[in-house]
Amino acid sequence: MCFNISITKTVEEIGDFYGIASAEIPPLPEYYNVSGFSHPEIPVLFTNSSGIKVIELMKWGLVPHWVKTVRDAKRITGKTLNARSETLHLLPSFRESIRKKRCVVVVDGFFEPHHS
Repeated sequence: MCFNISITKTVEEIGDFYGIASAEIPPLPEYYNVSGFSHPEIPVLFTNSSGIKVIELMKWGLVPHWVKTVRDAKRITGKTLNARSETLHLLPSFRESIRKKRCVVVVDGFFEPHHS
């Protein structure tokens, strides 16, 4: 599973690709090898309630709808950094989100270091 990302594109490049004015996109961090376990802020593209595409910075880590406390949310975010496609529809953590709350994580690299 890939827990490292890179973001090297500019706001202008991302805006052009997704058809969003660069003025509407927050300043983006430059990451070359950042771990998901540090819960970095990463750009996420989604459609808001008015049907408009927006990009916002969000912390990496899913907090399922059934989590009630901040303490529980902090505990679960390390376990929900990514998911396997084979079990997405089965696990309670991801089941509702995959059906109703889709988004695009705007990064240009997902990778995992290999140790030999």
